[in-house]
Amino acid sequence: SAATSSLYQSGRECQAQVETLDSADTPDACAFLVLAAAGCSQYFQFAPEQPDWGCRCCSDGSKSGSPHSLWNVYEAKRSEGKARLDKSRLYAVPYVYDEFSSFHGMFGLLPHGANKHVIPPDIRSEHYGAVWVRHVETRLRAVLLDRRSVKAYLPDSMRIKRRPDLHVSVAKAGESCDDACGRQAAHCDAEQMHFINNCVEMTTHFDCRCAHQVGEELPVFVSDKTDASYGQCVVSFISKMQCHTKHPHTTRLCACLK
Repeated sequence: SAATSSLYQSGRECQAQVETLDSADTPDACAFLVLAAAGCSQYFQFAPEQPDWGCRCCSDGSKSGSPHSLWNVYEAKRSEGKARLDKSRLYAVPYVYDEFSSFHGMFGLLPHGANKHVIPPDIRSEHYGAVWVRHVETRLRAVLLDRRSVKAYLPDSMRIKRRPDLHVSVAKAGESCDDACGRQAAHCDAEQMHFINNCVEMTTHFDCRCAHQVGEELPVFVSDKTDASYGQCVVSFISKMQCHTKHPHTTRLCACLK
């Protein structure tokens, strides 16, 4: 990050707020957004226990407001001691989707002030996980490169690949992948689930039509004939891959490792 933060006042809000920026996981991540946003002073409020409340920048001269048990006021500072990025170069930034929400603000992929539910959380305009972007503060060019991509855009040391010993297993209806793999003296691997979360893999194992949805137990085949989506294979571009989840109406496809 090109910014750091320091605690100015604990347990207090800004006297007046200019704008609510994107949510961030840490005060330092908020500091970057504050320094890149027009109209914000260098002071902002952030709730460490409620990061989804967003980064809220203070107006000039209003850094000290009412007491609050969860908000703190911080000062954003530029990291002058760090090496500056060269605007004439193109930077490659490895990522995995799970990290996307922590950095999309610094590349302008979610506009400042936009409600996080307005823009869908999947990555748009990508090609095999590659996304061309500009850094909001410096305007340098970068390309985000998905470490799980089937394309060898990154060195092998940075890529996350499908393991050759991966065994794809069809669970019983309503069964979790932890249990399905466990029956084979194996374990489910949530990271490897990403490599079977696609329509090609699903239609190889099920006679189905394939669609994208969100859910905690995806990818699945809807196997309950009473369900309105019966006969459909469901994959997800945005849901977290999990091994322990299950649904009584679906049959999971599982990534098992010995």
